[in-house]
Amino acid sequence: MPGVSIELPSAADEERARAFTVHLNYVSSLASFLLERYGPEPRLLPNLLAQQRSLPGFHRVRARRFLESAAIGRFLRISWASELQLRLGAEGETTTLRYSNVWAPVHAYYAMYMSLQAWFAANNMGHLVDDHSSSLRTISNHISKRAFFPEPWHVTCDGCPQLNHLAFN
Repeated sequence: MPGVSIELPSAADEERARAFTVHLNYVSSLASFLLERYGPEPRLLPNLLAQQRSLPGFHRVRARRFLESAAIGRFLRISWASELQLRLGAEGETTTLRYSNVWAPVHAYYAMYMSLQAWFAANNMGHLVDDHSSSLRTISNHISKRAFFPEPWHVTCDGCPQLNHLAFN
């Protein structure tokens, strides 16, 4: 009589499943919040834009001539190229999906990071914010102080959860 073999997941497999569940729940909760706060399509985007236009920080943004337009263009092209890499996997054939999924967090990060660099250059701050940590600190400060992002993008966290110190702004 043949024996039955049961293979249990390894500790690493269980940790990957937990991390995936955390990220899935985060994205699902964000989608639920957006739908509840701004309404379903096709009203979601117009409602979100109307909310942003009503913020005091939005009205303080002034049009000006950009001193670093070449740098802004370069940063935005790199950002858009990273975003395109994200979309290639989503619309490509299934054989490439596993490779694009592995690189998706990197492409998403650099799409945002390079957009931030363009924003810093447009605000004549490019020479001050030239590394990842200072970029995150600077944009966090601007998000919490200038009030030009609508919910949920205006929320920032401060502290260290491992030390049981966390505050939301």
